[in-house]
Amino acid sequence: MDEGFTPRVGTFFFLVGIGLMVVFAGSWTDGKADAGYLVASLIAFVFGFYLRRRKGPPPPSARFSGLRQSRDKSRQRKAEKAEKKKQQKKK
Repeated sequence: MDEGFTPRVGTFFFLVGIGLMVVFAGSWTDGKADAGYLVASLIAFVFGFYLRRRKGPPPPSARFSGLRQSRDKSRQRKAEKAEKKKQQKKK
C-alpha cells in the first residue's frame, strides 16, 4: 500500500467525524438530538486521528536555509562583539 494513502484515509475519516459532529449539533439545536450521530462522529474522528498520527514527520525543508544561515551568522557576530566588549571592560 502507498505510504501516502493511509494518512489521506485518516484525513477523510477525520473530516467525516467533524461533519457528523455538525449534524449532531444541528439535531441538538432542533431539539431532537440523536446520540447516534455523536457516537459515529467520535468513532470516525478518533479513527481518522489514529490513521493521521501513523504518518512520520515530514523531511526538513531547505526553503529558508539562506535566511537561517544569515541569522545564525549575525547572532554569532553579535555574541563575539559582546565578548570583546566584556574583555575590554575587564582590562
